[in-house]
Amino acid sequence: MAEVCKDIDRGLADLQAAINRLNNRLNNLERKQNECCKNKDSNNTGLENRVSRIESYINALHSDLDIIGKLLKDINILLEPALTLVEKMGTVVLKAVTAVTSVFGGG
Repeated sequence: MAEVCKDIDRGLADLQAAINRLNNRLNNLERKQNECCKNKDSNNTGLENRVSRIESYINALHSDLDIIGKLLKDINILLEPALTLVEKMGTVVLKAVTAVTSVFGGG
């Protein structure tokens, strides 16, 4: 009977050792998972910061392009009468050249 008890004790000790090894493996896996998640969170924070900066640049660029568009519209409004005048002068000069050419003959 004592021999059977020793075998049972040995089996229980082996079982306890196996449980301890599994617990150690589980602890290592949990530690690695926590390290991975910790690094992942910090990486996402960096990406979120970069995306935020890019969005800020895009918004500023959009604002600048709106201002440039308004300036071009204002310049066009200012230049339109001058361009119309130049066009009329060109028409008058063309008519004068045509008249002179018809009087004196073209070349």
